[in-house]
Amino acid sequence: MSVFLLIWVISLLSFIVSIKFKNIGLYLSWIAASVSFFLAAFRSDIYPDYKEYLSIFENIRETNLLSKDFLGIHGEIGFKFLVKLINAIFPFDVLIFVLFSASSLWLIYSMCKKYNFHISGVWLVYYSSSFLLKDLAQIRNALASLLVVYSALEFSSGNYKKGYIYTFIASAFFQYLSAVALITRVKINSIYILPLICAGVVLGFTIDFDLLVAFFGLHGYFLQFYELDYVNPEAYNVYPALVRSMILIIFFWPYIRFDGQGKITKLWFMLLYSFVSYIACANVPILSQRLGGYFLAADAFIFSALVYKNKNFVTIGVLIFYSSLVFFYNLTSRAHLVYEYKWMF
Repeated sequence: MSVFLLIWVISLLSFIVSIKFKNIGLYLSWIAASVSFFLAAFRSDIYPDYKEYLSIFENIRETNLLSKDFLGIHGEIGFKFLVKLINAIFPFDVLIFVLFSASSLWLIYSMCKKYNFHISGVWLVYYSSSFLLKDLAQIRNALASLLVVYSALEFSSGNYKKGYIYTFIASAFFQYLSAVALITRVKINSIYILPLICAGVVLGFTIDFDLLVAFFGLHGYFLQFYELDYVNPEAYNVYPALVRSMILIIFFWPYIRFDGQGKITKLWFMLLYSFVSYIACANVPILSQRLGGYFLAADAFIFSALVYKNKNFVTIGVLIFYSSLVFFYNLTSRAHLVYEYKWMF
């Protein structure tokens, strides 16, 4: 049995237990989450991006900090400085993976504690939809996505300074595009829903990679993706992500009427932004995946907020169905999740 399937079963049972016995479910979920992030920290080369990150770490380690070549290494400037600093103190690549995994776990813990999300609901959905895609592969994307959610929650609570700080950290140290978190600062209501969707559809027929290169020039950010397979729209299937976000948007729509400009409304609009991003950038997969993925990371937190607030069987059933659907889609579409776990030691 795949260790990732076993962890999902434990996470599911923890969530079910938490409905009746909240504290027991809480401890079981934290154990499952801690084990998962431990596995992510000590991964091996069968996992996506592992070898690429080792190559990036080596280039950063061997390149002079003040040289032009240092700026040309793949990654955000803050990320490169951070890796350079860590390597100067402890020249072990595994430490970077450990710190990034620990940071993801801490961000989840911090949001759950500050905004009263129960970890059992958060973890079951996050594990199924985000952990397997990001924390096991795209470590910068994982942290950027969580910081985008954190920024949105801070903005919803009027903590604008912290929201801006988290947005800056996400974009400067992990992924530049996560600066889109600033859109969650804007207070918006339901009259903008249809115009946003229409704008996304129009942009979907307009924007492609060649247009962006013609407008901005083939340098900097776009140069690193030029002629790579994962910017080929013919090899990109946007529909699974669209279906996910659409299911969530429709299901959670009735709840935002009673939330005003609170955290549930803010998280719901993140799901809407996700849907619009996937459509608008469908012909530029790298933008579609990243922008849509940042906002879709809100799914775990909005589920948790409503499940434990209402405790009705419909919401609980939809959470279990959604996490099951997403988990088994990820499990069957990514070979490294099927086999017995392998780590670097």
